[in-house]
Amino acid sequence: DPKAVTPTKLQVVLNNADIIGEDLFNIPELSSLLPSLLGAAHVQPEQKELITDTFKSIVMNVDDDHLDHIIASLLHFINKDEEFGDDIESQIIVLRVIEHFCKETNYDFTQYIESILNMLIPSIDHPARDLLEALYKAMSAVTQKLEKEEFPKFLPYLRTIIRDIAYDENGVQKIEVIPGFSPKAALTALIPFVQNSLLSSDPDIKTQAAEAYYDLINFTDKSALKLQVLKIAGPLIRVVVERVSIEVKITLLKAIELMLTKAEMGMKTFAPQLQSTLLKCINDPTSADLRDIGSRNLARL
Repeated sequence: DPKAVTPTKLQVVLNNADIIGEDLFNIPELSSLLPSLLGAAHVQPEQKELITDTFKSIVMNVDDDHLDHIIASLLHFINKDEEFGDDIESQIIVLRVIEHFCKETNYDFTQYIESILNMLIPSIDHPARDLLEALYKAMSAVTQKLEKEEFPKFLPYLRTIIRDIAYDENGVQKIEVIPGFSPKAALTALIPFVQNSLLSSDPDIKTQAAEAYYDLINFTDKSALKLQVLKIAGPLIRVVVERVSIEVKITLLKAIELMLTKAEMGMKTFAPQLQSTLLKCINDPTSADLRDIGSRNLARL
């Protein structure tokens, strides 16, 4: 019974988390412990911090033989279609536990990264700001274990989620900003997917990455975007001068045009580098469209 989870009982569980963690999946009577903790967070929100600490300690003490069970349990708890799917406080606790586990564990959980990200990414349009902050911190903790070459395989799924949020069935933009991109942690978590995909040798992934860059800039409000100018603008400008297709260059220049419009004086640092890049585009003999958008960007700069 979640109402029976008192601070005193929580402290006892916390003090014995090492023993409980080891036996969590061995003793049937312990199988209801984690759901009870989440249920208690719903009916006793004042105990949220103690419940979170207790949950973290139990999870961190689960042995590696049961790693698949604890990952499955965590994913079950944040599944929108399951028992705690609509309970924001429970969701935040689980996301904080995932973040802590991914940062602190010595276990190799790389085989579970895809399952975790596939469960986290669809929530980027959640209306609750506190949940979004926890979501993006958890996502960053998960992806710190990824190699740069592994990010591109998640890009198509991320793009699908973004386009489902921002465009109608005819591909027409239906919103100005995605509120889920506003927290500072949002772009910090999402940019690595795009930047590392832009460096891919696969032309299709590179094209999708350029389009995803445009969408990230387009659907992020000005105040949030201005905090990330250095992370976004530099890589964009560098790739434009590389040996990439005309289509990718044009898409990237459209993204840069948006940056100049939304970040305004925040782009001043990049003026010399960008001016040189744009002059090369203006003098490109192979594409009138590239020359045109290069000219527009230079005028705006």
